[in-house]
Amino acid sequence: MARIQAEDWLKAGLELLRDQGIDALRIDQLCARLKKTKGSFYHHFKDMNGYVGALLKRWGDLQTKAAIEVAETAADAKARMALLDETVRHLDHRLDQIIRSWALRDPRAAQALEDVDRTRIAYLKKLLLEAGVREDRAAFMAELEYIAFLGAQQRYPDMNTPKAKALADGMHQVLRAWHQQAIQDSAHEPERGVASL
Repeated sequence: MARIQAEDWLKAGLELLRDQGIDALRIDQLCARLKKTKGSFYHHFKDMNGYVGALLKRWGDLQTKAAIEVAETAADAKARMALLDETVRHLDHRLDQIIRSWALRDPRAAQALEDVDRTRIAYLKKLLLEAGVREDRAAFMAELEYIAFLGAQQRYPDMNTPKAKALADGMHQVLRAWHQQAIQDSAHEPERGVASL
């Protein structure tokens, strides 16, 4: 049998969170899931607090950093937006829901969630700027687009059902048209406040 690694403990923790919720995230539950002893757990993690920190980082890497890295392989901003949309559709949205709920009662989860939200919005803004949208408008559009994503994520944790796909496709068409209009406006108008957008 292959020796268990820290990554195996983190994978088990994310599975527990997704399948059973926050209260299932206990050392005894983790040990039972992996059929390992607490000694094995403590070989990799100093304590539960250290484990939670590593788990939240792993969630951020899987659900945000990895998606951005995939999107960055595309040739230009428009292609990166399309690839990001497709990649994000296949994320574990149930897990995001659990972390967002956890953040209401745990400052560690709240900080991890804030970091992820900030990173996601910043990347959307970066893509809009690269596409030619003005700075003031790009910030507003990135925030609003992310809010729409969060609403879709809450309504359709499985974004791969036919209904969710159809709605996501429609939303993306609206957003792409909005992006195109913003790019055209940015080429002809001076910067102005969000209230005038």
